[in-house]
Amino acid sequence: MNKPTLLILIFIITTSVLAQNPSNKIDSLLQIAETTNDSIRLRVLNKVGFYYIFNKPSEAKKILKPAILEAKKKQNYFSEAELTNTYGIYFDVTGKSDSAKYYFEKALNISNKKNIAILKSMVTNNLGMFNWNKGEYQAALDYFFQALELNNGNTTNIRDGIYLNNIGLIYQEMGQYDKALTYHKKALKIREEHQVTNEIPASLNNIAINLKEKKQYKEALKYAELAVKKAKEVKSLQIYYEALNTMSNIYMLTNKYKEALPILKKINIERNSLTIERTANLSTISNIIESYNKLQQPKKPCLLYRKGLLL
Repeated sequence: MNKPTLLILIFIITTSVLAQNPSNKIDSLLQIAETTNDSIRLRVLNKVGFYYIFNKPSEAKKILKPAILEAKKKQNYFSEAELTNTYGIYFDVTGKSDSAKYYFEKALNISNKKNIAILKSMVTNNLGMFNWNKGEYQAALDYFFQALELNNGNTTNIRDGIYLNNIGLIYQEMGQYDKALTYHKKALKIREEHQVTNEIPASLNNIAINLKEKKQYKEALKYAELAVKKAKEVKSLQIYYEALNTMSNIYMLTNKYKEALPILKKINIERNSLTIERTANLSTISNIIESYNKLQQPKKPCLLYRKGLLL
């Protein structure tokens, strides 16, 4: 079976179980791994291991470590590099940075030796993320630019959106908003061209945030509103509430507290009802209190709290 056919088959198998609930999905993938050929089996185990990293880390290690040894024994270099990279993510997420760096670099070494182009750029990007998490912004930028350059040699530049977005975010954290805007707009263009609808809202919100920092509030609000609309369409709740938060921040910065309050209340009530990111509501509650104070209604937050509407 040639590589393009294999990748298509893996895509069909994995996406066919996405509609199931998470536990059933993983059970289905593990059943597939037991009954299919080695190449598909190893790629499926990589997907299962990646899922467990963020949901059941102890199981991730049990899946990934033997799978790496299996790939190495069978000289399946693609899967060995891919699984090793995922193992690096496991250590990064669990806070073992030395091990994370070791496995990322090992995955990159395998990818370079066997000239696996798509994995070269992916692993290089992960090394960028690793350095970003450590606050090493310049090192992170270097890796992200390398990932972008490596990806240009592939048949599609759809992943360029990820690397451009990451570069934009680094410049954003460094307070270099003009550079951040340049790369966020490039990322948005790529994502729109390739209709990567689930990534478009994040780019729109990132552009809004940087325009807000540059005090270009009218333009920032336009992008934030569009981010809310697009996030709602693709049901991306995280970006939906982040973009609403951007809108409320813009209103507060322009002394439009009456406009900010309904948005802030919506964020607070809906996040609580959905029990998602409830800790993120701390800043929302703080902004609600500030808005009422600015409107000379300092007692209103207490009344909302008693009614259970400010939690």
